[in-house]
Amino acid sequence: MNFSQIALTIIYFLGSRTVAITADATDDSGSTSKEKGDFCSQWCSGLTTTGTIVSRTPGACKNFYRHVCKKQNVRTPAEENDPDEISRGEQSYLDKELMKKIKSLLELNQEGQEPDKSASGDSAEAVDIKDLAVRFYTTCIQADTSEQKENVKKAVQEMLEKFHLGDWPMITGTLQVKATEVLKNSGLRPVATISAVGIEENNQYELTMTIPHARFAPTPSILKSSNTNSNATVRYRRLIRGVLKLFLPEKQASHTESTQQDEANESSEEMLSDEAKKDDDLSNVVHDIIYVEGELAKITEKSRPSTESASISTWQKKLGEHFPLLTGLQTDFKKASLRLEPEYNLTLHRPEYFTALANFLRTVQPRKLYNYLGWFITRDVADGLTVDIRKKLQLFLHEASKPKIPVNLNGDNCVRKLIGAHGLMEKGITYLYLRTFFQRPNIPKVDKFAEHVRAKFSILIKENSWMEDETKNKMAEWVRNFLSTIQL
Repeated sequence: MNFSQIALTIIYFLGSRTVAITADATDDSGSTSKEKGDFCSQWCSGLTTTGTIVSRTPGACKNFYRHVCKKQNVRTPAEENDPDEISRGEQSYLDKELMKKIKSLLELNQEGQEPDKSASGDSAEAVDIKDLAVRFYTTCIQADTSEQKENVKKAVQEMLEKFHLGDWPMITGTLQVKATEVLKNSGLRPVATISAVGIEENNQYELTMTIPHARFAPTPSILKSSNTNSNATVRYRRLIRGVLKLFLPEKQASHTESTQQDEANESSEEMLSDEAKKDDDLSNVVHDIIYVEGELAKITEKSRPSTESASISTWQKKLGEHFPLLTGLQTDFKKASLRLEPEYNLTLHRPEYFTALANFLRTVQPRKLYNYLGWFITRDVADGLTVDIRKKLQLFLHEASKPKIPVNLNGDNCVRKLIGAHGLMEKGITYLYLRTFFQRPNIPKVDKFAEHVRAKFSILIKENSWMEDETKNKMAEWVRNFLSTIQL
């Protein structure tokens, strides 16, 4: 779930309350609400400056806030010459208000509270996600301390357990399950980019998969050859080691820390040569991760750009039993409380990549894949971990030419990072908002009510008598695709 989607979620809750207040407290002339907390009144007063009153009010769907605020909206001469100026100002204002609201909710709960014992089902999960969100946010805005590092470690481990990766990193030993089972439990996101694309001629969204894209991942050219891009490769290895150090026993961690001080003075070539000779536990995990990423990079670069569509069941037969296509996708879809059916259509971009990936999964050691999957998920929140890890991340991003990554992790940037972490904040923020304005015992009732409304809406679409069967089926399919799009 991206920033705009979480914004809509929060504004939905704020909006319902605002509308109720406005309806009760305004008169026919459009006067402002008497209640100090009226969101629209605050926004209107913020726009009131010297200038000419706007005579025409835009439609509600075109510009909601200017429509509701009516005669209080005014424009300066500069804004008259730039019709987009107000829109930009409104968006900036809403972003700031959203950040303020989320930060206040997170900071209010930084001390942590016991999960709601009366909650069940989704509510219990929401409490758990809320605790994770608060912990990551607190970590992001603080400096390194020994206590904070332990909190980071615990938060990451709890996150990985949701993907059946609770033993990451796996230092020694072998897994007793096949690589297929490991990937099925974690979902396909570490090896593919999954999205829904609008197909205009069919008036529907279609599920698509392509090569993996991750914001902090090295490019395939960096991964496939450590000699060609040695500086970036070394920085990346140091980032991996910095993250892994969090999970080492204290004695090993102190030894690794002293070793890394020496590494900082080494050249790229010396570092790579030295790492190749190391046989410590940390290097074994690093080698597992680099090996899998390197193999994925090779098959990515070899695959040719092309597109092919078929049902999921058809693709499953083509790719074979070693590629858990259907079960892996279903794991990803569970986060949206949706079930994926085998007959759904799936478009593969670069299908040669997925054919080669299926062959790779047949031969890769399960432990290596396990360590890579844990790293892939942890890397996504690397900029919200310790200060030392963030420094290593920034050094790598500088070498790898990854632009637009905020260095200053203030409160707003920390919130944005959490929002972008695959919907981590969705249920947590919803829960925090409900708990702020409603009594705790009522929150599970809200969840149940939402489920009831969703179920009734689905029945309405399926059973209504005012649509032809063809239109009804298209509408039902559109709703399923839409839900997948906004929650994946």
